Amino acid sequence: MTPTIPNDYTSNTSLQSPMNTALNLIEEHQLYKIIPVCMSFFPNDIIENLEKLHKLPAPNIKGIFNYPKEDSESSEKTLESDSSEDNEQTSDHESSDDESSDGLMFNYEIEEDSMELAEVEEHLLEQLCRLFIGHSKKIKELSIGDLGVDGYFVDDMPKYIGASCLSHLAALELDGTACSGAFISGLSELCRNLTSIIIEDMDDESPFIDELELLIKNQQKLKQFQLVDITLDMSKIISCLKTQIGSLVEVSLRDVYIRDQESMKSLTHCSKLETLDLSFQEKKYYKSFVPLWYTNFPKLKNFEISMFYTWQDPAFIENTRAFLEINGKHLHSLKFGLTKNIYTEILQDISRYCPKLSNLEINRIFDGVNYLIELLKSPLPLEKLIIEYNKTKLHPESLSTLLENWDAPIIQFSYCCDEDIELHNEVLYHYAETQKNKRNIKGFDVITSSYQRNDIKARR
Repeated sequence: MTPTIPNDYTSNTSLQSPMNTALNLIEEHQLYKIIPVCMSFFPNDIIENLEKLHKLPAPNIKGIFNYPKEDSESSEKTLESDSSEDNEQTSDHESSDDESSDGLMFNYEIEEDSMELAEVEEHLLEQLCRLFIGHSKKIKELSIGDLGVDGYFVDDMPKYIGASCLSHLAALELDGTACSGAFISGLSELCRNLTSIIIEDMDDESPFIDELELLIKNQQKLKQFQLVDITLDMSKIISCLKTQIGSLVEVSLRDVYIRDQESMKSLTHCSKLETLDLSFQEKKYYKSFVPLWYTNFPKLKNFEISMFYTWQDPAFIENTRAFLEINGKHLHSLKFGLTKNIYTEILQDISRYCPKLSNLEINRIFDGVNYLIELLKSPLPLEKLIIEYNKTKLHPESLSTLLENWDAPIIQFSYCCDEDIELHNEVLYHYAETQKNKRNIKGFDVITSSYQRNDIKARR
């Protein structure tokens, strides 16, 4: 049964036809049974490149939405012509009616336009959500971004007909501004097998901390947990992660406010932790993370830490060095966003405590080229080096010296600089040519982007 258009839009055929045609197309070919869907409503965008489900080849469905500029006839003709070939493809799969939709349900973006257009897009998105949930048996991944519209229907999603398909959910990625606690509360009742939870951009107007706490506690084996850009105090959420210490392998707290230091102690018991990301921490919240610096994570392979702005504190250096001494022996990837004059001791500690390091990324203001050269002379298996920031003091001469001292099997070298782009490229090209035979490399890609980021990538 195809959802109907509300009376508000029946008088405007240029807005009605693309919406009806798209829904009819999806319903007619029963696409919800064999494909996950990626939706985008920018003008001239298309629904395409649909992933295959199990062993079924996915039809390539294209629907161009040029409303309200085009009239009803032209819009309808565009959709019909784009779907003609797909009709033949889907006919081969009519026997697959019992197949269920697995994977990403939708990924949605919206451009700023007239209020009328936004309301139409909101209604279309709601109907598509109802359609796919109503006809799906298993939805394993759900991603809901910033809808750009009211999005009231997201809260009701766990109550849709067929919402039991969400009980199979393994991964949830959610923009905190897209829903309220009602949505999280509904998921808590349905989901017990989430292995990944990613929450981004929760503001003061859409708090659902209590509901999120319950959702976390109800999971059996949560492996990945990420919070990104959240101004609310998340101490309560961090504390409840102690219920998942036996399964967590990745914790990412990027620009997150955590006031209570005691809550952070719950993470010190995560013995299986492989990835810890503490990026973009402000000075006033930094002390909350101190319990982590002196904790041994025996399986930690990836660590990232960066500071906001240009503050430096002797305690920060001391804590970071202690962390590397305790956990550096298993690290494969290390990312730092520090300020100048801090790198001296840190780089020395890397060569001393991180014998397995293969990936090093340095952000912010970096002027420790000489210390980096000393690091590259050490017997580290460093394959990838990224120096990311437009104030890097990496002159062509320093770059040349740095590369000459890099004895490890280079895979990628990236950096940003403000000046002497052509000279930097000359150094990179010269290095690429002279190293082919020495390192048994088939070729290099040397790229200078519009953002003045230079890359050299080896091909073996």
